[in-house]
Amino acid sequence: MTPRRNQLNKAGYVLVTVMIFTACASLLVFGLMNQSMSWMKIAANKESLEGALFAADGGCNLCLAYIMAGNPVPATISGSIGEGTYSARITLMGGSSILNYSLCSTGIVRGVRRIVTMDYVHSQSWAEYAMWYNTQLSGIQFVTGDRFKGKVHSNCPINIGSGAAPIFEQLVTSASPTWGSGPANAVFSNGFQLGVAAQTMSAINFTNTASTQDCLRLQANLILTGATTVGMSGTNFYITNSKRGWTNYNYGAINPSVMTDGVMYVTSSGTSTGDINIAGTLDGRVTLVAEGNINITNHVRYAVNPTNGPSNDALGLISRKDIIVTTNCPKDLDIYAHLIAEGGMTTATNDGQFTVTAYDTRPASSCGNLNVYGGLVQNYRGPVGTGSSTGYLKLHLRHPVRNQSPSPLSGGGRQILLGRLERFTMSPVIVNQKVISPKKESKGMDRQDWVWVGLAVVSTWLLLTGLHRLFTDKPAPATAPAVANAPTEVVPEPAEPAPPAPPKRTFLMHDEAVCLTVKGLREHARECPDAPDVLSEEQIKAIEKQGSLIQ
Repeated sequence: MTPRRNQLNKAGYVLVTVMIFTACASLLVFGLMNQSMSWMKIAANKESLEGALFAADGGCNLCLAYIMAGNPVPATISGSIGEGTYSARITLMGGSSILNYSLCSTGIVRGVRRIVTMDYVHSQSWAEYAMWYNTQLSGIQFVTGDRFKGKVHSNCPINIGSGAAPIFEQLVTSASPTWGSGPANAVFSNGFQLGVAAQTMSAINFTNTASTQDCLRLQANLILTGATTVGMSGTNFYITNSKRGWTNYNYGAINPSVMTDGVMYVTSSGTSTGDINIAGTLDGRVTLVAEGNINITNHVRYAVNPTNGPSNDALGLISRKDIIVTTNCPKDLDIYAHLIAEGGMTTATNDGQFTVTAYDTRPASSCGNLNVYGGLVQNYRGPVGTGSSTGYLKLHLRHPVRNQSPSPLSGGGRQILLGRLERFTMSPVIVNQKVISPKKESKGMDRQDWVWVGLAVVSTWLLLTGLHRLFTDKPAPATAPAVANAPTEVVPEPAEPAPPAPPKRTFLMHDEAVCLTVKGLREHARECPDAPDVLSEEQIKAIEKQGSLIQ
């Protein structure tokens, strides 16, 4: 092959290589753009999924706020949150004595839908508290000997005197960011938290009939007006009420269902105060609600003493004013009940007390200790004695051991008996996610990724092959002229007959000649004078004269 031919071949290889490289680069750029767009779509779908879940979860939270406001149920609420919308449905669940809610919220963002459902949503019980205080000017005081098996909460500072060692078996919380004093040698089995959100008793609904699911008056089995006396003796429930003309009327014997998670509501009317006087031994589960005071006139006990073992008896006493221990109570008084003194009947800030009449004048020797088995919730801390000289010497507050007996204020499916609506528990929480047309996220390389990898490999191979041919192609060596009478070289017989040698050319082939000019013929003759296809000057002049190959 001539140098000229070699140069032309190299130029052709370069052109082909550039074309292959351009095609490969175009394919790779196209693939990267396509993959980038796919990733952008995946990111957008993921953002929509998260936004839809956020909207659905927000809808559930708004459902809780709706219930807390005392609105009627069932109900449907809807609206928008951020870039998404929500639609939530609130229904009541049956099959349980506890009032449970079912919440189902659907969130939608850019066509992507997710659904969050929460079943068995119910409020926490007041009965989980061994002691709950709202306010006291000097804060709440605990001393050595105090032992609480239930939670303790105070919206005011907690004071624990120097050297005092009260025992708290459950979490202790206070809305105050600091201790009033202490905590000294107090024992906190489950820790304490200061500066928590303040709690209220505002969810205790006495008369708001718009909220049917937690209105105490609407949930009552029996509604009485004016002062009422209740005497308990096992399953017998003796009621004295002048408005009804009852004197020791055995309501429990005639209406035995009231002894199983029943509610009795006593209302005020004009000068008739809705007070309840109560004493006796209960065999059952009852809640008494008074718009006035609840006066404890003697021991209030259970048929099965919970201090001796499990008891299924439970008594809840809820007063819209105060719960008062009267002067005719015996020494070492027992009160087995969960007590709530809400104090909202008047505007006085110190209403809502659990207190003792004549605590500062009645000799302590005639009072002894005050034993409350259950829990105490009050708006304002009331006094029970002065410490050693008058009133009760000590308030022993014992909370039922968890799972030992049913908590009071926890039956009948009545929301207020379950407790506040400020907080909720979900057991279980079921989250169902339904997705409409999301981009499936790959956990590894999918089929499309492997296709692009294959194209890249093929393109690289083609490119390397072209470069290899470009830089390894060399011109064929020149043929040496034949020498007359040269000795013949003995060549071994080949296995197969060699193909016949091409005839010796004495003139240019047509396809080669057409690529040359007369000038090129002369240059070829000067550069390769011994080449077999070299023309003599006479031949070139003849060609030039004939003009057969001149362009």
